[in-house]
Amino acid sequence: MILEGLRHQQGLKTLLIGRNGICSQGAYAVSDFLLQNNCLSELHIEQNLISSPGLNSLLQALAIKNRSLKYLDFADNFVSVEVMHSLKSMLESNQVLKYLVVTDLHHFQIDAQKLICLSFKSNKGLRQVDLG
Repeated sequence: MILEGLRHQQGLKTLLIGRNGICSQGAYAVSDFLLQNNCLSELHIEQNLISSPGLNSLLQALAIKNRSLKYLDFADNFVSVEVMHSLKSMLESNQVLKYLVVTDLHHFQIDAQKLICLSFKSNKGLRQVDLG
């Protein structure tokens, strides 16, 4: 898989892999990459059929280790309430992120929407949010 080869690209700044159908298996590989790479500043992973476990893995990697990512687009994947909890945790711990794209929030109950609003309040680094 191409994503496996990325492990050796420690200086990579931008990763554009949207609309490639990488699913959760590919998201796990990207998560591993994020845990090892401290240079990536943009990740475009939209429209990839990534389920909740894959998105959770990505967001946890960003919450735990990676502090260089400034742009994250994971729109039009399978966002669940669990993903919203992971997003909240990531936004609370990662103040480096400046631009966030996530869609389909209108599918969630008001509690999930309140959860994301609270996380926006705790993150002072965001400059632009696209909720599509």
